[in-house]
Amino acid sequence: MCISLLRLNPPVRLACSVRNVVLALLFPVVLLTAPSASCAAGNEIVVGQIFDQSPAWIEAGRDYAAGAKTYFDLVNSEGGVSGKRIVYLTKDAKGTAADVKRAAEELTGEGKVDVLFGPVGDATMRALLDLKDAQTQSVAIFGPLSGIAPARASVLTLRASYEEEASELLRHFSGLGL
Repeated sequence: MCISLLRLNPPVRLACSVRNVVLALLFPVVLLTAPSASCAAGNEIVVGQIFDQSPAWIEAGRDYAAGAKTYFDLVNSEGGVSGKRIVYLTKDAKGTAADVKRAAEELTGEGKVDVLFGPVGDATMRALLDLKDAQTQSVAIFGPLSGIAPARASVLTLRASYEEEASELLRHFSGLGL
């Protein structure tokens, strides 16, 4: 939403830009301080991604995963994050809450991943937020491709929530007298 708000209001553009830069800089910190066992045990940071390959989200999921893999490959080619190589694991949730739960359990079980990155789609994000097991709850979720407001502190978003978008649009249009 930051892109469309760029045309509406320069302060919103600045806020979105600063927020995205801060969160992008925060990502390595999340990786380095993730509490799971895999990070502490070796020279790898394990990033998991659950995306939806159903027809509604196939292009977004594919593109998000390809961009992440490209970036992680670049980071690894330059020595990793503080010498730790990024291992990137993906799971297809097929657009169902049951498959999201299964994929999350596979990725978070036994401390397999340090962070879940970029869950794609509202259904995927809702299913992740509904999971109650301690292992899944302890893993940070970074950069979901969803406007659902995070329900816990360990979810770090890069975009405005739907509520924030609606509020900003109403504020903007009310200032125009519409």
